[in-house]
Amino acid sequence: PALPLFWLLIAALMLMDTWGAHEHAANHVDTPSGTVAIDYPRGNYRDYYQWLENNTVPGEFVFDAAPIHTGLYFLFALRNPTKLWWLTSCDFTTPRQAAEALHALERHNVRFVFWSPAIDHMGCPAGSDHIEPIQAFVRKNYQHIRDFDYDESNTIAVWARSTDHGRRNNEKETVSAKSARSILTMAAGSAANGGRATAK
Repeated sequence: PALPLFWLLIAALMLMDTWGAHEHAANHVDTPSGTVAIDYPRGNYRDYYQWLENNTVPGEFVFDAAPIHTGLYFLFALRNPTKLWWLTSCDFTTPRQAAEALHALERHNVRFVFWSPAIDHMGCPAGSDHIEPIQAFVRKNYQHIRDFDYDESNTIAVWARSTDHGRRNNEKETVSAKSARSILTMAAGSAANGGRATAK
């Protein structure tokens, strides 16, 4: 009787290991700094990291303004153009720091800014919001393209620089237009040659 129980226990352990390996793989993301374990079961935290992996280039400047420690600079080998870890609408971010951060965003032509509604709802005393020029700059020069629920209580909004977003769309349209012209040219050549397609 003991032997069947022994093998049953072995089978159960093997199933647990298989399930654990599946869960382990599903909760990891590859980054330029290595594989990262995702420890937040809720939200689309993993999707956020995957988006960063697919849409950023190591060494480029991005600004993570959200007061949430995401570790994106280190994990994705990205560069902070400012001297600030994040922004707050209270006196914690001084007028001089805000002005320097705004100048850095302009100077480095930063492609992505990561924002959070938490920045806009700090509940600070009147007159202590020194980041309004940065907010106005982002609204004027960037396009809100994506939201991620980082965890149960924090949302990260991705803002892409409008000129970059427009250029990428124009490039796609140009490629599509060239493809369409190529197809029409081949069709015309085929008709002129009695149905035999020609390509150059």
